[in-house]
Amino acid sequence: MSKSSYHHLPKLSQMMIPQGIIQPLIVFLFLGILVDDILEENYLREKQEELRLTSKLIEEPLLNLLEKNKSSKNPNISLLCKKIANTTNTRITIILENGFVLGDSHKNPEVMDNHINRPEVIQALNNSVGTSRRFSDSVNEKMFYFASIIPFENSKLIVRTSFPDTQLKEVLNSARIKLGALIILAVSISGITIFIIGRRIVKPLEEIRIKAERFSEGEFSSKISKQSTFEFGNLAESFNKMSKDLKKRIDRLNEEKNEKTTLISSMVEGLALINSQGKIKLTNQSFLKILKINEPEQNIVNKDFRKVIFSKKLIKIIKLSINTGKSNQFDLNIDKKINSFVQITISPIRELKNKKFDIILVMNDISRLMLLERVRKDFVSNVSHELKTPLTVINGYLETLQNKSVVNPDQKKIFLKTIESNSRRMGSIIDDLLMLSKIESQAEEESINKIITPIKPLLNSSLDDIISKYGNIKEYENFQLKNNINLDCDENLSFSLNIELMRQAISNLIDNAIKYGGLNSNINIKAHIKIDNLHISVKNTGSFIKKDFQTRLFERFYRVDKGRSRNKGGTGLGLAIVKHIALAHNGYVAVESKESDGTCFTIKIPKET
Repeated sequence: MSKSSYHHLPKLSQMMIPQGIIQPLIVFLFLGILVDDILEENYLREKQEELRLTSKLIEEPLLNLLEKNKSSKNPNISLLCKKIANTTNTRITIILENGFVLGDSHKNPEVMDNHINRPEVIQALNNSVGTSRRFSDSVNEKMFYFASIIPFENSKLIVRTSFPDTQLKEVLNSARIKLGALIILAVSISGITIFIIGRRIVKPLEEIRIKAERFSEGEFSSKISKQSTFEFGNLAESFNKMSKDLKKRIDRLNEEKNEKTTLISSMVEGLALINSQGKIKLTNQSFLKILKINEPEQNIVNKDFRKVIFSKKLIKIIKLSINTGKSNQFDLNIDKKINSFVQITISPIRELKNKKFDIILVMNDISRLMLLERVRKDFVSNVSHELKTPLTVINGYLETLQNKSVVNPDQKKIFLKTIESNSRRMGSIIDDLLMLSKIESQAEEESINKIITPIKPLLNSSLDDIISKYGNIKEYENFQLKNNINLDCDENLSFSLNIELMRQAISNLIDNAIKYGGLNSNINIKAHIKIDNLHISVKNTGSFIKKDFQTRLFERFYRVDKGRSRNKGGTGLGLAIVKHIALAHNGYVAVESKESDGTCFTIKIPKET
């Protein structure tokens, strides 16, 4: 296996393969050394037995030869040694008890040293048998010797057999080569086996590892394949079950998180979580809207609240709540230019080790409530004023009339006429208030009856009511209303309306156009359908309303020019009634005024679906 391919194997295989090779190799080497020693020992034992048998083999012919010729220089002894040595592949030496060499199979005895000090000879003389393994000066190589005693007459002969150590080396080297080949084969088989087993173990483990990484990244769709082994099969099954359960739990948590996020995002109240370090950790769109912050929510998170909130009072109270854990609830005008009021609730939610608190801040925009409160106060004030004025006049004239000495008959008529006029005015105000109340009640209960109504006859009916009204007013005796009013409406135009309410609304608009347009004003009344909506507009050319006043025109008792409006008569509730009649029809009324073009009021009613 190449180094590069090895490094591409999984880590477990990289660990198993060296261990699977090195450990058996160490064991086999140890066994090899042990076997080598055993082979050497057995070989020497076998050779020793061969040398002993060779000694026995030469004993009889040697004794026969010595009996025939007892000379110490008998050449036949060396010949006999050579003959038997060639047969047994050994070296044979015959030595006298005094160490003198009688014969030798490989060397001339006459040139050989006395052998009395040889270890094997000494052992044989003492123990009948002697062995040694040493370097031989005679043959100049290492030899293994075996010496035994042969009794001869009154002396001892020493028969020494030997073989060169190279034979042992050859045998051992041959055995070592075979053993080495066997070790290499065994280690290779072990390595291949471990590699195959490792692959079978590593492959499912690697698959589990890859799937686990995918699981950690949130990918739960893939499953671990079925495994062949029982243990890995159970592990894969358990892992798949765990991933399935984990997916369910994460899905449930994500669902809960999304629900909470949706809930927080859809809250009308502004919400912000501020930690003890003053960092905004959570917020919603309403919070940004109330504070008029034109940044995405993600840009606000982790910002210091002092960089987001600019109200010094609010910053001070937030600091106090963080440091002391004190709850607070108060109203704050965060934009005095437009009177933007907010109700703020600050509550601590957790105390930390630094004795500071995480807090939650809830902001509720109460600008509309404050506006309604102001309108209510203005309404009460206006109602009181509008009713109190005619009452004061009536009471004053009644007191005068009670003083008969002051009032003459002509004055009495004038006073009674004034009392009657103010009484009617009070009645008109009360009637209009009751009408407003009734319209609002019906709108809330959605009990307004609507029918398909031809629009042009409705406009003519409203116009007739106004002409009849102004025909009895001396100021308008010479004012030809028909000549100054232009009516533009399709004969076939019809729409679903409440006839009486809409007739009242149109009459009020025509009445106002006549009052404030002047005698020379032209009045245009137009009705048409635009994108399924009914548009009814009343426009005069003789009046102009500044933009600052236009937003408050539809408030009850609101008058642009209070003195001039009262001179024109009316209750100050006409446009408020028009507004609420339009709202009762799910529509609205709009005003557009230009100094060069006059003022146009338009009622827009949507088509019912």
